[in-house]
This record gives sequence, structure tokens and C-alpha cells, in this order.
Amino acid sequence: MSSLEERVAYLEGRLEDHGGAVTDLRGAASQVNNKIDSLTTRMDEMGVRLTTRMDAMGAALTTRIDALSTRMDEMGVTLNTRIDEMGVRLTTRIDAMGAALTTRIDALSTRMDALDQRLNAKMDRHFMWLVGIQIATLVAIIGALLRRS
Repeated sequence: MSSLEERVAYLEGRLEDHGGAVTDLRGAASQVNNKIDSLTTRMDEMGVRLTTRMDAMGAALTTRIDALSTRMDEMGVTLNTRIDEMGVRLTTRIDAMGAALTTRIDALSTRMDALDQRLNAKMDRHFMWLVGIQIATLVAIIGALLRRS
């Protein structure tokens, strides 16, 4: 077996090796911590940039939507105006056509009344002739019967 001093020396050497390893580990941990801090800073900066870009895009999108909404409102007003104007024009045309149709119907009614009066007069004459012929025929038949008797 080794002597106690050798053993203590061996343990001291090992302890120094472990101390160096712990120092190296502390340095590595410090480097990892610095890298993590650096990454955290970069991610924070990236988050700020992304938030700024998203805010700008949101504002631009809101502006475009507002412009589109305004444009649609203007188109709606224009369309309503055009529909109203077309309604007035159609109403005017329908009224004019109604007046013209009323005039034509009145003229036709007047012509029909005149035709009815002419037909009535003609029918009255024809009826008179028919009754006259029938009476003449009846008188002739009665005369012929009286001669035979």
C-alpha cells in the first residue's frame, strides 16, 4: 500500500484537477449564460421589430379597409341616386304611356259609340223594312185567301 502522503498528494492532485474542471465548467456556464442572454436580447429585438411591422401592417390594412368602406359608401350613394333617377324616369314614362293609352281608349270608346249609333240606326231601318215586308206579305196572303173564297 501507498503511504498516506502519497495518497494525500494523489487526492490533492485530483482535487486540483477537479478544481480546474470546475473552473472550466464555470467558464463554460458563464459562456452559455452570455449566449442565452445574447439570444434573449436578439429575440426581444426581433419581437419588437415584428410587433412594429405588424402594427404598421395593421395600420396600413385599417387605412385600406377604411378607404374601401368610404368607396363602397360613395358607390352606394351613387347607386341610390341612379336608382332614384331611373325610378323618376320610369314613372314619368309610365304616366305618359298611361295618358296616351287613356287618350286612345277614349278615342276608341268614342268610335265604338258612333259605330253603335250607326248600327242601331241601320238595324232600326232594316227592322222597319223587315216588318213592312212581313206586313205586305201578310196582306198579300190575306188578299189571296179572300179571293179564293
